Amino acid sequence: AAKYAAAVAGVASAEAEVMAVLAEAQAVGLERVAEIPRSAGREAELPLRALAAELGACARQPDRSVQRRMNDAHTLVNRFAASFEALAAGVVSVGHVRAIVEHGVKLTDPEVRAAFEVEALERAASTTPGRLGPQLARLVEQVQPTTFAERHQVARKSGGVWVRDVEDGMSELRRNERTPPPGPGGTGARHPRHDHPHRPRRPQHRTRRPNRGRGRSRGRRRGRGRGRRRGRG
Repeated sequence: AAKYAAAVAGVASAEAEVMAVLAEAQAVGLERVAEIPRSAGREAELPLRALAAELGACARQPDRSVQRRMNDAHTLVNRFAASFEALAAGVVSVGHVRAIVEHGVKLTDPEVRAAFEVEALERAASTTPGRLGPQLARLVEQVQPTTFAERHQVARKSGGVWVRDVEDGMSELRRNERTPPPGPGGTGARHPRHDHPHRPRRPQHRTRRPNRGRGRSRGRRRGRGRGRRRGRG
């Protein structure tokens, strides 16, 4: 058991080293992106894509997966430093860290997020990543400085419309609109099919009716064949 625990801790430390490299690559890419004018459009993403392609070629991994991991590693190293240090020390696993980041990114206040991280690491030391997730979801609601109703109103007002320049002298119009889900507790627009009254479903399995015509035709054919044989004899 001791050898297994030491091996698992070594894997966690190795994962932390990989994330440190990915976070550094993301930081370099973001610096290059900042030097590109905003009017460049999608060309501004080329530095990050180029770095992801370079790292992916070395590790024989897809570019998009590497780019996503670069972003996640940058978030971990810069916003959840305590969790990154715990991973490097082999105290927690990658699964624990992912659960902490997944729920902790919802906290925008650095002080609140730091307090959440301390409590999350204490719980991670005595449970599995699968059981840690639901606990952190409840913990986030407890440490949130605003209520659910207040966050709901802010989320509804966060939509907007903006225009950005793209290639070939064209512009791109984007719209971001948020609405509550339909159903109990939601006041958003319902799907058209929900406006109709409930209709009973048709049975999927239907009983086959016996085809009497087929049975008669087969009997007639058999009778004709017997009569022909008797006549030949």
